Amino acid sequence: MGPPIPIEQDLRALPAVTRSAIETTLPAVTCADSRTGRFATISVSTGDLIVRDGTPPFRILTRAPRVAAHLADPLLCAWSPDGRQIAIGTYPRAGQSASVGLYDIATKSLRVEPLMGEAAVASLFYSDDSKTLWVGGPANQPGDYRVTDPEHNARITTAFPAFAIAADADGRRLVVAYPTSLRVFDTDTLKPLTQAIALTGTLLYEISSSPDGREAVVAGTQGWRLIDLGAQQPIGPWIPAPFPSATVFGADDNTVYTVAANGDGEIWNLSPTNLQDAACGLAGRNLTNQEWQEYLSWAGPRRATCPQYPLS
Repeated sequence: MGPPIPIEQDLRALPAVTRSAIETTLPAVTCADSRTGRFATISVSTGDLIVRDGTPPFRILTRAPRVAAHLADPLLCAWSPDGRQIAIGTYPRAGQSASVGLYDIATKSLRVEPLMGEAAVASLFYSDDSKTLWVGGPANQPGDYRVTDPEHNARITTAFPAFAIAADADGRRLVVAYPTSLRVFDTDTLKPLTQAIALTGTLLYEISSSPDGREAVVAGTQGWRLIDLGAQQPIGPWIPAPFPSATVFGADDNTVYTVAANGDGEIWNLSPTNLQDAACGLAGRNLTNQEWQEYLSWAGPRRATCPQYPLS
């Protein structure tokens, strides 16, 4: 496993951005069981899979030496909601295809399911009932995959010819990122719920949905950007960020964790009240007719968005 795991707190009590930093700096891929707080590490160098208690001193619960040694380089993992399986996404070595590993907690066994393409798996998440696994990527041969019955007889189909995929907290809406656009689909029927939302001049590689499914953040070669899924349009400009870097929504629908252009972590408060106060304080006036038509024409007739200033 290399050096000791540099954790001294309960993982569940850490802010999301801190927990993400800890997980990505370990000499292993890490994911947690949302029910119990226990977490798994998959060593990139040895393939050891270790399950630990989620509270200090992080007692080892089970160990499966070299169980993932034959798997292409582990990149990310996800724990099924029922706590019975861990999915492992890979970054394939030269000449290999991408794959997803399905680790059975009870038997400590790993099944490897091949995917198409040679790039990294971009995202992994289970449905609430653990009966479906969604796999985003790989990017050089676009495909978002649906894995049905992953515990017993996994069947993999290409759900979307896209680059990345995310879901809201209820798991009823999928947000799918194509190279230069995104669209929302019904999870069960895979029918579109919105038109394609165009984002020209960039190449998208990551997407994160707010838990309530009203907004999303996308990461692309220009940085990251907020998307209003209800209005089906971007909000604000591209925010510069390193390529590639993580951009994710927090659990409160209003917080976004990003990486700044200089590599530092950033936390953005996107609550309507906070944004309104910041915008009004910066502008010192209401939107002009031209600005309203450009940015808020979908909201109806022009009105005062900063009540402390006259509309004129």
